[in-house]
Amino acid sequence: MAVEHGISRTATTLKLGYYDLKKRVDRKGSIPAFVELSPPMLSVPSVCTIELEKRDGSRMRIELKGASPADLAAVSRSFWESP
Repeated sequence: MAVEHGISRTATTLKLGYYDLKKRVDRKGSIPAFVELSPPMLSVPSVCTIELEKRDGSRMRIELKGASPADLAAVSRSFWESP
């Protein structure tokens, strides 16, 4: 991408350091076959309220404080899979 779109634009779009990316681009304009990028951290609101409702009318309201997406998935899954 840096060769095709420019180092500055690529670094800005991918939130990379300009000079770090520039070091990876050699004089011929090629880049390494593999560049590792760290995934962005997921931000979870400090307080979140979620309401679930099944077709049969069963409802569940969840108020989460500082829970992770994995916690939400586990609680939701237990609700959807319950008889």
